[in-house]
Amino acid sequence: KDHMANKISDEALDKLKAAHPRGVKVLLAGPADADDAACDDFVFGAVTRSVWVQYRGNVKASLAGRGPADAATILAKNLLLFPTAAEFDALREKAPAIVEEFGEILAADADAGMSVREGKR
Repeated sequence: KDHMANKISDEALDKLKAAHPRGVKVLLAGPADADDAACDDFVFGAVTRSVWVQYRGNVKASLAGRGPADAATILAKNLLLFPTAAEFDALREKAPAIVEEFGEILAADADAGMSVREGKR
């Protein structure tokens, strides 16, 4: 069966970029050997403080056996800008590891390109 990739238009992506000055990230999901055009677009906003605090809390609660085991997926869904939440949930049902990977990639970006090191003085 032929899968028509769900792509965001350049115009729609430009609007999201304008509305999210901290940046957006386009992640592609599709068959491992597919080219970009055959993959579905998923667009996410940058990690915010509140989303990050919830994520860290979920991770800690999960480790303690008290919280959701899919903290990274929840992080991704909270930042989702395109496509719809229903389409995200459909992928989550079909390929839960993929939406978890989205979240892990987004969480890794929460440092905004900065790093911490100890001063030499």
